[in-house]
Amino acid sequence: MYTSTTLDPLTGWAALTATGRQLQLQGDSSSLITTDGPSRQTDSIGGRVTPDVAHADSNAVGKEVVWSGTLSQVRAQDGKTHILVATSGESIFGLKSFEGFASDPDFVDELVDYREAVGSQDQGDAVSVTGVVCAADAAKVRLKSGVPLVQIRQIQREGDPRSRAIVGQKRDPSTLRADAAADGLRVALRKKVTPGTVVKFAAEFTSYQTSNHAVLVNPKVSRYSRAEIRFPTSNPGMFADYRGGDPVQVTATLGEQPDQPGAVLKLTGKAIVRKANPRSLVTDQGREMPALDFSVEKRRWEEARTASRTDGGASHNVRACGAFAGFTKGESYYNIKIERLFLDGNTKLELLCGTDAEARLFLEQLQSGDEVLFEFSAAKTSKTSQVACHLRWMSRIASPDKKVTVKKFLLRKRRFCRGVRGGWVSVIKRPGCDTAG
Repeated sequence: MYTSTTLDPLTGWAALTATGRQLQLQGDSSSLITTDGPSRQTDSIGGRVTPDVAHADSNAVGKEVVWSGTLSQVRAQDGKTHILVATSGESIFGLKSFEGFASDPDFVDELVDYREAVGSQDQGDAVSVTGVVCAADAAKVRLKSGVPLVQIRQIQREGDPRSRAIVGQKRDPSTLRADAAADGLRVALRKKVTPGTVVKFAAEFTSYQTSNHAVLVNPKVSRYSRAEIRFPTSNPGMFADYRGGDPVQVTATLGEQPDQPGAVLKLTGKAIVRKANPRSLVTDQGREMPALDFSVEKRRWEEARTASRTDGGASHNVRACGAFAGFTKGESYYNIKIERLFLDGNTKLELLCGTDAEARLFLEQLQSGDEVLFEFSAAKTSKTSQVACHLRWMSRIASPDKKVTVKKFLLRKRRFCRGVRGGWVSVIKRPGCDTAG
């Protein structure tokens, strides 16, 4: 049913155009829509209140819900505690998260052992949030606009009822997950921190900037993908043995904390050290132990690889450093794997040495990723052009003077061939290969 103004048709094929004033389904007076009347009343969407329902239906406000997802942000702002939780599954409206808040600003302290996501490789805790759906403007400051908002009553990690944090109540300290507590920087940045506050945190070394005497690291916090740490008296030589991706431990004082997307967190360094090598410590006073310098050894390594293939099998000794990656025992030898070689970051070595009790004890005490200092000889096996790497001695990088000298593994007349598996360089016994002396 509609009313309209009358129009004179111009031609037989012209479309009739009208200005609508009323529209109603035939026989259903409740469906009446008018241009100047009151808004049509609709029934609330039935069923469970999901984030989609809360987003589309204003009648969802005030309903209690239990929503789950992955914790992606925790912040104290505007006198409240806010969290952002990423959701999975399909959404009619393309929603990928919901936001929760508690009026208690100190509730953020009850979440000290909750981990929020940092990038795709560092997943946050899976959480379940119980709360009440609120209007979008119930919180003046939002972590993310356009997503459903709930006032938190309680939160817990999925499958971990001891982690339950209830708004207005203090958690029992014994329920805190100590082995997974967020580090100092991540926790500190959940609040607005006074510049000058000292923080300790784990990060990944990226590079050294000579122009401003600063170290760039990935601080692994949700708000910042990069942090710049100034060591005013530093120089590039102090970081010669720091490589991209090396895990480091940092102590620094915070500066201003910018909120712009992509902003760099700036700090003044007090100390930084590679986790794998305590001797790499750099402080605001300088570096006591000189950085390991393998520039000469790198040239010798290149020369050895070239010469060993051309000078009839002469041995060339090379000192190196890398990350221990395990070992295997052969009939009368150990095969030791080394990754992240300082001489050549793309090469992985397999070092051969004879079996003895001292070497086995040393190797069994090492853990994968431990950095070791060692010397090996590179020589060509006879009748082949392959290079065998024989270990001479090895020590932990933190204790370079405590060398373990190993027995040389003597290659007898057997059948060998070169093994190249994912970049490994070694000589291993294989049936059906050329004979090596």
